[in-house]
Amino acid sequence: MKWIGKEELFRLPVIGWMMHLAGDISVDRKNARSGAKAMLKAQRYLEQNCSVMIFPEGTRTLDGRVRQFTDGAFHLAIRAKATILPMVIEGSFNCIPKNSWKFGEPSDIRLKILPPINTSSLSLKDVPACRDKVRLAIMRQIAEWRSIPVEAVDGTIPSEPLPATGFTQ
Repeated sequence: MKWIGKEELFRLPVIGWMMHLAGDISVDRKNARSGAKAMLKAQRYLEQNCSVMIFPEGTRTLDGRVRQFTDGAFHLAIRAKATILPMVIEGSFNCIPKNSWKFGEPSDIRLKILPPINTSSLSLKDVPACRDKVRLAIMRQIAEWRSIPVEAVDGTIPSEPLPATGFTQ
């Protein structure tokens, strides 16, 4: 499998070199053409039956809530007729806080693989529905783990900051 990651990660000593040697895909988030090139490279990997890991929010959350997903991963999956395998990760948010390279407090991390989504019968007009279905499934799982309403996890709804629960995204 290959990761799609921000260009800055590829410049890190050792980790970045390993990502480059592994054939992972870098994206310059300031350059739209870079994103298009990354999607083409990802499509070539999918055509070779190699999985591609994409974070559809495009960045880590600052408050533990799920932001809007971008369409790119869903366009790619539908064009390639690839199965989407949504993963929910909870608890890694403070392991390395955003904008820092210092390790945070130790955390319990939960990971759940949700049921696969077959895209073979979907067309590009189905991208918004597919994207929203995956996002809602992920938010429902996080809300269940946190024992809070789904709306409290939705980063597109203005709300108060989440209470400290020991588990954040």
